[in-house]
Amino acid sequence: MIHPLIIIKSLRIIGAIMILMSCGANVSADCIDPVRDEAFRRSDLVFAGELIRFVPATNAYTFRVSQVLKGEPHPQVVVFENDFGVVEFSYSFVPDTKYLVFAENKAGRFVTGGCRGNVVLGITAERRRQLRADFEAKPPDYLLLLFALGGLLCHVEWIWSKISSRPASKDP
Repeated sequence: MIHPLIIIKSLRIIGAIMILMSCGANVSADCIDPVRDEAFRRSDLVFAGELIRFVPATNAYTFRVSQVLKGEPHPQVVVFENDFGVVEFSYSFVPDTKYLVFAENKAGRFVTGGCRGNVVLGITAERRRQLRADFEAKPPDYLLLLFALGGLLCHVEWIWSKISSRPASKDP
């Protein structure tokens, strides 16, 4: 039998990964994620990089660039969220996370947003260590385990009710 603490830690890690992967565009029906070819074509700068700094006052994100796919190579790039004056959905970048960023050059600065096709590539080793330490520092969440067991019991009961409510077969 698997120890409940292992199950809880696994659920937390899966939850953290799902949350991280959902840290993309805040989209609605008006914002359709572009096909990568189209996003590449309309961008002036496409790079893979790690977010290392964010300045909320200016919506400026600084990335350490690991690979440039289009545009001038730079060791670091500052990308602004959205073009001021243009309404577009924002993109929630998370520190210590690697991204594929699609940006346009608008008046001498690089701009990106939720409808540009940005992609999470992964998390850094430092972020993994931080997440692991956070999970190990917290006491087990027995309430989560209780809800999971309750859900399992409800499903078993539902299946049992379907099996037991079948009409009995008649022997010839």
